[in-house]
Amino acid sequence: MADGFIFQDLIDSLIERESRGNPSAVSPKGAVGLMQIMPQHAHDLYGSSAPSVFDEARRRGYDVPNESVDTARGLLMDPEINYALGDPYFRDLVRAFDGNIENALTAYNAGPDAMKNMLGAGKGPDDFASSEARDYFDHINKIFREKTGKDLPETMDLKQLVRPKARPEGLLSGGV
Repeated sequence: MADGFIFQDLIDSLIERESRGNPSAVSPKGAVGLMQIMPQHAHDLYGSSAPSVFDEARRRGYDVPNESVDTARGLLMDPEINYALGDPYFRDLVRAFDGNIENALTAYNAGPDAMKNMLGAGKGPDDFASSEARDYFDHINKIFREKTGKDLPETMDLKQLVRPKARPEGLLSGGV
């Protein structure tokens, strides 16, 4: 793992690539918001960490009259909801690909099943027919380099994927 690697810098670079930070961005394929999430998948993103878009919206006080793709599309325009789904989804991908950042990013772009199939066939990200999938990592690495002055590491320590939990009450009180 590269010294000084901060996962949030990778997420920020991913958001820059996906939406240029525009929470209202919609791709030609219909992906929505900061992290460009497909509305039809927002109720059950790959992995187990990302909440349902509808549950997250309800938790934030939204009235969710129905759980339709159209409702999901609207909810994904909220940058906090979009991030609340996209961040854990990407963390799940990094875990699924054993910390390999290039494979996780390619899976984010091309889909986790497509990436797993490619690896299962003894191939990698450079073997996708789509130039977008092939060039995705390089583009995010360029954004990351401009932001941090460093290249993305090949792999990352999976411990960085654990979100900090609230500090236990009284941890700093009492002293020794």
